[in-house]
Amino acid sequence: MSQTITIVLDLAAEAHRARLSTVDSKGRFKGPALIHLHVIPSLKVFLNAFEAANPSSDWSLICCTNTKVETVGRTGEGIDLDAIMRMLDDGVKKAEVEEDAAPTTLASSEPKANPNISISKGISAGVTTAVCRINSYLNKNLPGGLANRKRKHETALSASASGADDGFTNLHKNSDETKSQNNVIESRILVIQTGEDWMPHYNNLMNCAFAAKSAGVCVDALQLFCSSDKNEERSSMLSQLTHITGGLFMRPPTPAGQVHGALTQILLTVYLVNKSSRNVLSPVVVETVEFKGRCYETGNKIDIGFVCNLCLSVFERKLDTCLTCGSKV
Repeated sequence: MSQTITIVLDLAAEAHRARLSTVDSKGRFKGPALIHLHVIPSLKVFLNAFEAANPSSDWSLICCTNTKVETVGRTGEGIDLDAIMRMLDDGVKKAEVEEDAAPTTLASSEPKANPNISISKGISAGVTTAVCRINSYLNKNLPGGLANRKRKHETALSASASGADDGFTNLHKNSDETKSQNNVIESRILVIQTGEDWMPHYNNLMNCAFAAKSAGVCVDALQLFCSSDKNEERSSMLSQLTHITGGLFMRPPTPAGQVHGALTQILLTVYLVNKSSRNVLSPVVVETVEFKGRCYETGNKIDIGFVCNLCLSVFERKLDTCLTCGSKV
């Protein structure tokens, strides 16, 4: 069985991370991991191992900033380091301009830190590009195309929901046939986020999750610390994204746990294994799923809220008009 994997690498918070990187008393780097020093070398090792384990495999690397999404690597061509460095430089320059434009306080001449620097605004666009790229690849290489896989899966679900005595048996029978006939290509997406969640894109990311699930695409996610503070809030968006698609979500236990080869070890031991083999190997996942919804207006976590009946946006207060789609609630 051949595999295809698309890696989405977030570059948006690199300026913020580089400013907060620290070293210990012996001069050893303590984190957070930097793109050019730690993440890219680890990804090279991961992709070499992926190709070695799957000779007929296909991969691509998509990098995203707050304003740009670009494919910077694919099978047979390798990783375009120049393109990555250009995107990093552009991101750092824009971050410096935003920081210089921030208002100053009376007590200090230093500008206030811009909170948007550490937010990953490009993750939604990167995941959308990855889903489209895999859909295109499967349509070209699957027998009967991607529509054939979806059609058989829907038939299996209909048989199970019909109430027939053998519905459960038919579901598993059709699922087995689908795996043997159409799932000759196992497709995955690996999202590496280096900043904080950007809540206005929550709905977009959930739409990507259901689109990926419909296409049989597994989405894994790795969240890296964007500072040396080990008490940073973990990504609820990535947690839900991986849960919906049956993927793995993990975050290193500490900022130092993603440097000095630790990131390479995580990629090889957790994310190299394909989905069909994970039940046998029982991979360790240190993060639990965050099921709480987020208010689209404020970004706050909520247990109970008001839902738009058209776009399904969630709000913590009752509104007459949905702020997302403009329909009457």
